[in-house]
Amino acid sequence: MPLSYNSSICVRPWLHLNFLPNGKVRPCCLMDDETSIIGDLKTESIENIWNSPKLKKLRKDMLEDKKPELCKRCYEHEEANQKSVRMFNNEDFSDYLKKIPFHTDEDGFNNREDLIYWDFRFTNKCNLRCRSCGPSFSSAWVPDAKKLYGATEHVKLTKFEEVNGVTNLDFVKSRIKDAKRIYFAGGEPLIMDEHYLVLDMLLEAGNTNCNITYNTNLNHLSYKHWNVLDYWRKWPKRELVIWPSIDEIGERAEIVRKGTDWSRVEANLKAITAEGWQIHPNITTGALNVFRLPEIITYFYENEVLTKEEHYANFNINIIDFPTHLHIRALSDSFKQQTKQKILDFLEEFKNKTSGITIERFNDRFNYVLKLLDEPQIPEWRDSFILFNESLDSIRNESLYDVIPELKDALQ
Repeated sequence: MPLSYNSSICVRPWLHLNFLPNGKVRPCCLMDDETSIIGDLKTESIENIWNSPKLKKLRKDMLEDKKPELCKRCYEHEEANQKSVRMFNNEDFSDYLKKIPFHTDEDGFNNREDLIYWDFRFTNKCNLRCRSCGPSFSSAWVPDAKKLYGATEHVKLTKFEEVNGVTNLDFVKSRIKDAKRIYFAGGEPLIMDEHYLVLDMLLEAGNTNCNITYNTNLNHLSYKHWNVLDYWRKWPKRELVIWPSIDEIGERAEIVRKGTDWSRVEANLKAITAEGWQIHPNITTGALNVFRLPEIITYFYENEVLTKEEHYANFNINIIDFPTHLHIRALSDSFKQQTKQKILDFLEEFKNKTSGITIERFNDRFNYVLKLLDEPQIPEWRDSFILFNESLDSIRNESLYDVIPELKDALQ
């Protein structure tokens, strides 16, 4: 069975599940449509979901070196000569990857249930209303969603309550010693009770070798009686990574991620930078901000968030595939070409600024962006961009084009 580094295989379907706030389950958080749902915690057991028809087929295709459509995001990044999440995961779990053929049947049935990499979205509780998000992953979005779309079933605070007939936290506690990696996202994990209770469980079990990664909007480091820094200081720095979700800076950040207090985010970012944590800013990138990547990344560089040890490449450019009305291809072709040239000029300037540093890893972060900037505009997505943002401006009493004036010329 082909398991080479460059094959289609990804280790995630053998050790990972993504639990959504509504109880639905996906193999991976990068699969973001209904076709990726492989089970429902409200009606099915983990054992059944683990070897559900969809998940078995996913494994079987990978073992046969086929590229499943569900995983196209990673393969597209690789085709653009950019290292994908699949490749990172295969590196991190390389020893486990070698064992896959020995406990997987030809039909993709996995004889071992090694749920050691967790992405449990306990709830959609969130304090922000980001333009790129919606009510499924932000409870704060619910009032706006009702005005935009009307009352629908998913427009509410959601939370998965139990797994295999036991409460979600009891389920977690029963497996806490086996956890090798936990990805906390949301909603906003730093204002979720469950997040702190899981950390308490890890400490009680003595499992501080469990790698923890955060996707947080960084507006709050304290919640109720908890202070997350008190917990983080108990973890080895090699085992804790913070991905602050920062898509813009200053006033622009406050309209792109509604509810953001930029001065607070900036203070919190400086505080965690000073403590020496591994920080990888996660820039959700689309039509609202792709043309601002040079300014945003320069801000991280000048504030010493990007480190020389990491070749200044410790940041993620998370491309918006959905909703399509915020996709890069909603922008006009001429504007995209201007943006492409701006980024290429920035990369050249950055290379000169950091002479003596191997810059390939830094440049590679932009490969997929540059590829998309060469692809033609999709007029329907542009029209949807205009309608969506004008409707949201009306509801929120905002003016997107006043705060981000470049957009006036970007949607021809």
